[in-house]
Amino acid sequence: MPEQNEGKPKDGDEGEGKPPEGGAPAGGTQPPPPEKTFTQAEMNAIIQERLARDKVDPEILRKAKAFDAAEEANKTELQKEKDRADRAEAKTAEAEARADATLVRAAIMAEAASQDAIDAATVAQLLAGVESVTVVDNEVKGAAAAVKKLLTDRPFLVKGKTPGTSGGGEFGGKDKSTLDEQIRAAEEKGDWTLSRQLKMQKAQR
Repeated sequence: MPEQNEGKPKDGDEGEGKPPEGGAPAGGTQPPPPEKTFTQAEMNAIIQERLARDKVDPEILRKAKAFDAAEEANKTELQKEKDRADRAEAKTAEAEARADATLVRAAIMAEAASQDAIDAATVAQLLAGVESVTVVDNEVKGAAAAVKKLLTDRPFLVKGKTPGTSGGGEFGGKDKSTLDEQIRAAEEKGDWTLSRQLKMQKAQR
């Protein structure tokens, strides 16, 4: 007679379909642990501990501030000294420039007089700042050539030379225009220096 085992689970089938012990889901994944919470007293203790650890010694802080202040004061004094030196250098350069200008003017006027210029001061004014005239070791270079060129280009600045006479130049040779026309032309061009010199020339005729 066959054994009656109907309704009994077979070997190996026990627990099939049931979750494993401990309540863990199938697959072995564990649930995350609950987050740790702190009481207010614990939080206060943590904050106080951190503040105490980060606190700077007042004496060290005072010395650091004093050092920074001294450094800043030292920078200020150095800057003041540099400013004083710059001003002194600028004054020296300005004085040298004035001295050179005086030497150049004197040399040009001397050359203008020696080359029969009507007005040496006017020649010096016209040649003021010309680059070809320089000062080297307190000696003026190029004054004679500059004066000669100016008087050649503008012969009306030379004694005895009047517009319209022979000899070439800006107002010599074939230029037959009158002084009044030349003055008017100079003023139309905005050459007031030339206009003034022509008027002086006209007054001396």
